[in-house]
Amino acid sequence: MKRILFFAESVTLAHLARPYVLANAVKAEFDTHLGTSSVYEHLFQFDGITRHRITSLSPHEFTRRLNGIRPVYRASEIEANVAEDLKLIDEIKPDILVGDFRLSLYISARLRKIPHLTITNAYWSPLVKQRFVVPDLPFVRYMGTNLSQAMFSTVFPLAFYFHARPFIRLCEKYGVNPPGNDIRSVYTAGDITLFADIPELYSNSPSLNSDHFIGPVMWNPVLDLPEWWNQIPTDKPRVYVTMGSSGRSSVLATILQGVERAGCTAIVSGAGNANKDSMRTGTFFSDFLPGNKVAEMVDLVICNGGSPTSQQALFAGRPVMGIAGNLDQHLNMQSLRQSGVGEMIRSDAVTATKVTAGIKHLLENQKVQNRAEEMASIMSRYDAGERFLSKIKQL
Repeated sequence: MKRILFFAESVTLAHLARPYVLANAVKAEFDTHLGTSSVYEHLFQFDGITRHRITSLSPHEFTRRLNGIRPVYRASEIEANVAEDLKLIDEIKPDILVGDFRLSLYISARLRKIPHLTITNAYWSPLVKQRFVVPDLPFVRYMGTNLSQAMFSTVFPLAFYFHARPFIRLCEKYGVNPPGNDIRSVYTAGDITLFADIPELYSNSPSLNSDHFIGPVMWNPVLDLPEWWNQIPTDKPRVYVTMGSSGRSSVLATILQGVERAGCTAIVSGAGNANKDSMRTGTFFSDFLPGNKVAEMVDLVICNGGSPTSQQALFAGRPVMGIAGNLDQHLNMQSLRQSGVGEMIRSDAVTATKVTAGIKHLLENQKVQNRAEEMASIMSRYDAGERFLSKIKQL
């Protein structure tokens, strides 16, 4: 059997969940290996997949760095990952390498001359036409959003180069041609780049090759339903609220206040990032929930604006309100807003009043509801596992 080695940089749950789902899709036909850290391992069952332990930034440290202005990865950290990659590659001797946010793998694959596939989101492609919204960074709180946005719109090309520079320097050290001088080129670098999205969300970017889209990679933990599952009232709208593993849990209380004012019932998943004691009366809380099942039973999903939860919502035909903080979340919500299936509130400017107004707009706007249902129909045509397997066989 041909051998595939996946690398999952477990800085967020999504970056492990996607390789895990795709590894399961190919394990019947390939000798399948997955390198990941110990974070989140209790949520996964690795039957039929040989698991290997690798080093990764902790989710907490990753989030802390995202909220600053320095590059997320230092050159020394990427170099250490290259050494770790090469050690595992030489041990496993794979025919194909697949990475999800494992930046070092671009260099490692070229040093060992092994085909390398990258799994990412289309909104990181340099070919996507979009406006770059200033993320929730420290200087925004002092300068204000308008002035910060004006400055960011001017300097973002330099900022994107600044964040890519540690990686570019390391490529030069190893004699590997850099994929570009922009952090977007770094995040999407590979022999083949596959987007865990649907092209229908990027109709304004015709330069994107639709053949690179495999569709949303849907994953849910295998969990027992909470004891309150059948006790949720049905006499008023229900809203699923989760800030995920990378959202600002500090704004959760404000969001729940807005949900209550809108006359809705909140179903909350803490994702290991929220305190049960902070929940309001009448809120149904669990640390982890099967997002797909919750999305099907609610009328609206409020999340951090990231792709995993918003895709679960759209797959169920539900609109999305994104409380976006980092640039990844802003970019994802931009595509959803342009497609008419979501609204975004900045995490550094969220208020209960804004949340209430956003809920009413999304629930009462029939065009939004129709568009969300249409998006569910489109997403149902995509089987990411089958499309990924087809790409691997072609390769």
